[in-house]
Amino acid sequence: MVKIIKNMTVLEQYYIRGVLDLKATDSYTALARLSAGKLFAKDEYLARISNLKSTDPANIRVDGSGGGELSDKALFHRDRYNKALRAVPKEFLAVLRRVCVEDLPIAANDNEDLPARRKAEMSFSMKIDLVRGLDRLIDFYRTYTQEQKDN
Repeated sequence: MVKIIKNMTVLEQYYIRGVLDLKATDSYTALARLSAGKLFAKDEYLARISNLKSTDPANIRVDGSGGGELSDKALFHRDRYNKALRAVPKEFLAVLRRVCVEDLPIAANDNEDLPARRKAEMSFSMKIDLVRGLDRLIDFYRTYTQEQKDN
């Protein structure tokens, strides 16, 4: 038999470890937080934000195509992603982007010579910020409708 192994994202690992259960309520469950984080990452990916690049005006364009047109789907995801960024306070954005979009674990200043207790406190604080940012995303995605796209 062949065993299929799927690499889990950092957010999924935090879900399995119970990090997303911190201060959970009826409306902010760990599964809802996981879903909101995955939707946030999906919006960023489908909006083709990482593909943005500036063109060099010194180069002469021969083909005449605009080259930068996005599909309606990409525009929808870009709009929703930008509105989601505005819905989350800036204090939570760094850790939210690090875990959900960049798929990197929370790092408690590994470059600094801090006692282990202080690093653990900082890591816990960042996990709380992650959870609070995911809660804001849950609120945003619950209220986001297609009509908001037109506004």
